[in-house]
Amino acid sequence: MQPIEKKEEGVIVIIVALLLPILIGFIGLTIDAGNILYHKNMLIEATEAAARSAIYKSYDQTIYDTEHRVVLDYEKVKSSTEEILRMNYDAAEVVEVTIVDESAVKLKTRVKVSYTFMKIFGYKEKLLEATQIVRGG
Repeated sequence: MQPIEKKEEGVIVIIVALLLPILIGFIGLTIDAGNILYHKNMLIEATEAAARSAIYKSYDQTIYDTEHRVVLDYEKVKSSTEEILRMNYDAAEVVEVTIVDESAVKLKTRVKVSYTFMKIFGYKEKLLEATQIVRGG
């Protein structure tokens, strides 16, 4: 009896062909996850900046000078938060502005972020939201 020779030529091509889609999927998932985290961080920072700036731009100077306390004007706070958010992160939008007490603002914002690779699986975009409560004075 003669030994049977095993031919292993071309096996690596089959292995690469099987693993390549999995590798590409992981790379795509990593890119989309990184993009989402980047936009979430941008939204949080822009939201905090808008709320903080609105407090300093929207308090009643007369009350502060006489009574040494901060009292916010809702209309000024609302317009300031929208303006500053637009300057810092144009794609974001203000969902809710609340004056918690006379010197604190609660700001809720959101932004839609498009997926790159997850579109293959039917996911088009993700809605990100951020809420910040900032106290002045």
